[in-house]
This record gives sequence, C-alpha cells and structure tokens, in this order.
Amino acid sequence: MEVKSRKENVLLGRTELELILGHDAKGTPKREEVQKKIAESESTKPDLVIVQRLVASFGKGSTHGWAHVYKSAEELKKLEPHHLLVRHKLAEKKMKAPPKEEPSSQSAAPAAPKK
Repeated sequence: MEVKSRKENVLLGRTELELILGHDAKGTPKREEVQKKIAESESTKPDLVIVQRLVASFGKGSTHGWAHVYKSAEELKKLEPHHLLVRHKLAEKKMKAPPKEEPSSQSAAPAAPKK
C-alpha cells in the first residue's frame, strides 16, 4: 500500500488519504482489508477509518483508493454519508415503510354488466 497524498483536515478532525494498492495475481482487495491496513499504518482503530472509494485498474493489478481517518467516532458519524456508514456496518440501513391501504367503502363484489 502506497500513500499517494495525505491531507490533515483540522477543521473536520480527519486525515484524508489517497492510496495506491498493489495486488498482483489477486482480486481487488475487500473494503475491510483496506480498512485494517490503513488502521495499522495510521496507528488507529479500524472503526475510525472510512474507505470512500476503490477503483481497480484493468489489467494492472493495482487499485486507486480514497479514505478518511477520523480522530473520534462522533465526528465520523456526524460527517460521513449514511450509505458509507451502512457499508462499514456502523449504521443500519433505512427501510421504506410499506404504503398503507385505505379501507374501501364499496363492497368487493364485481358490478353487474350493463345492457
């Protein structure tokens, strides 16, 4: 794993990383694997790392990635989009409520045909 760029964002309480991941003769690394490697290199907990995006390069055996490393879990949950929290198993997926059926005032019998 090579860190291409590193930016300390003091205002948001995070470090923003741009990564190049080499994975010759293997598939694209899983989000959890990348999260653990970043946590090891940054000396933090994996729960404070959010992998924003991974883009595999076709035929090269490398992946370009972006990640945020937070200083606190509160900042992470406040700033990151809900869908990324769900992907990292830090939040539950929002389910849409089924539409409510209105009771019909007419009977369920079919109408008689007109002559």
